[in-house]
Amino acid sequence: MNPGYEFSVLKGTEEMRFWENAIDAIPSATFFHTNDWLSFIEKRFQLKLKRVFIVNSGNIVGVLPLFERKYGFFKIAGSPLIAENNPYMGFAIKEKECIDLIIPSFDRFLKKEGIDFFRASFDHSDYNNHFVSQGYAVKEKKSFRIDLSKDEQLLWKGIGQKTRNMVRKAIKSNLVATEVSNGSMLDSYYEMSREVYARQRLPPLLEKEYYQDLYSSIIKKGFGKIFMVKNLGGDAVAGAIVLMHRDKAYYLDGASFRNYSNLGTNNLLQWFIIETLKESGFISYDMLGGDIPSIAKFKKSFGSINHPTVYVEKPVSVLSRFARKVYAKQKNLYKIFVYSMNRLKDRSKTNLL
Repeated sequence: MNPGYEFSVLKGTEEMRFWENAIDAIPSATFFHTNDWLSFIEKRFQLKLKRVFIVNSGNIVGVLPLFERKYGFFKIAGSPLIAENNPYMGFAIKEKECIDLIIPSFDRFLKKEGIDFFRASFDHSDYNNHFVSQGYAVKEKKSFRIDLSKDEQLLWKGIGQKTRNMVRKAIKSNLVATEVSNGSMLDSYYEMSREVYARQRLPPLLEKEYYQDLYSSIIKKGFGKIFMVKNLGGDAVAGAIVLMHRDKAYYLDGASFRNYSNLGTNNLLQWFIIETLKESGFISYDMLGGDIPSIAKFKKSFGSINHPTVYVEKPVSVLSRFARKVYAKQKNLYKIFVYSMNRLKDRSKTNLL
């Protein structure tokens, strides 16, 4: 007889310990499933959070953090819903559980909750075919990871020759990598972030208050660290924020001043992070996304291996399925329009010649 999976929403903040106990019992759960992270995201982005248990025969066999927000007529749910510095969540289930039986039960749960559209990022690329067979749109994404269980000399040798040379260049240029023990350097970090986006004529992706809240809610509690590279005068020229959970670490955010980049600031910074995590007993360093080729190349140069993650989405209600089709057609029409305009420009240039 097939097990019957049910979805149950946690009621009341006084029962938060049940969620944390469930997380502790599921090896595949990440830091992004923990109460501390979920509460930070819920408050920072003003989202409605449902902590959902996956239950089988009265036993909790999995969890799903589900964030909700209304967009016009539509009720959207995501895990995560806000993607900025929030790489993946989704189902965290015990290994023996059957994802093929969980997904149909979850679809029924979405309809019961009145969800029009669902999306999620999972740290499980082996879920791909299961979601495709259940009518979900699936896209594989990249996440680069370093095995820190290796000897430090092997980690150093596993780095590309050019990257090693850039680390040496940074040291010879009197740049020093260090761990920051308080939030006093966040002002400098934010200025670096502002410069990164100013190069693209964009405002910073995240506000200064985000980093302040991140420090007080996450880093100060011991779930993360701030790393910096400083010049001879003691000024910060590159920085990174790394989160920690169990024996795994996650590269969440980074920024640097451009006029120091040719000295290997980011190369020195990442090698120092690897050394520090190794010495602290972590066995995995997840450098996260790398869908942009230049970023992927940089992360691969440290000997990291691509560990694919998966993004899924599904319009649940009839209205949302219709809206999704219209949106897709509009995007295609826009692409055709841009292509046609470019062709006309090319022809006009040819005629002028």
